[in-house]
Amino acid sequence: MNLVQQLLPLDPYNIRTDKAVAAMAVQLNFFDCGGMGIRIWISHKIADVATLSSFLVVWATRSRGVVENITPSLNSATIFPPRYKQIFMPSNLIKREKIVTKRFVFDASSLARMKVKASKGLGMDDCAPTRVEAVTALICKSSMNTKNGTSGKGRPSMAISHVVNLRERMVPPLPEHSFGSIWRFAVASIMKDERNIELHEFVVQLRKVIRKINDDYVRKLQGEDGFSHACKPLKETSELVSQGEVEFYRFSSWDSSSSDGIEAWVTLEEEDMAKLECDHELLEFCLLAKGS
Repeated sequence: MNLVQQLLPLDPYNIRTDKAVAAMAVQLNFFDCGGMGIRIWISHKIADVATLSSFLVVWATRSRGVVENITPSLNSATIFPPRYKQIFMPSNLIKREKIVTKRFVFDASSLARMKVKASKGLGMDDCAPTRVEAVTALICKSSMNTKNGTSGKGRPSMAISHVVNLRERMVPPLPEHSFGSIWRFAVASIMKDERNIELHEFVVQLRKVIRKINDDYVRKLQGEDGFSHACKPLKETSELVSQGEVEFYRFSSWDSSSSDGIEAWVTLEEEDMAKLECDHELLEFCLLAKGS
């Protein structure tokens, strides 16, 4: 991962908020084999992954001489009027010391088996877990195993946040190529007690909070108190973390169904990662990528 960091134009984990930083940076990397790689960094102040993906698709197709008419919608500031307020950025939710990142690969057959296992315990009217729900649930369960005995009984031992794209949750939905940082966190608290928490319970808790991010939720974000409403989940989670009552795990996925598998990049403290790599349930479904 240190090699990957060298290919980036900026270090995303060491951005100074008290200094001016480029909204977007591009680095061209040439390799001894004659190959070339382009790495892009973009600030969430102006765009999210969906916007960046649209930009890269157009850039790539134009570079190949293909003209594809993709017109971005540039009215995000109208839909979400700017609020000139101090941004709440909790400093205790992201650990920066003694951390390591590993890549875990789930192929199509493993995902299918995992979805079946995560479906057990769901109600008759519940849909089968998606690929992302199944992988998220498995990583959460395996990560919780590394923390056994570290939290008090009856307290929320794990808070899980997942990125939710707001475009498709509005009525009517925003165009796919709406330019901006149009997403929010959904935060679920998982209570730890004496019994083992099964995969389907993680799926249920995640679905519950993600479904709350609907058109009514978005309308509140557009109101006068929208900024405070948006910051509330992170403030509450930050308070729990500062009191030592909860472990916070953040997930983001802009998964596409066009691919057969999923490659999960997991960042944990070194000690926790060493335990995670040996978790039998996790290893039942995935492989640790070489060189990670």
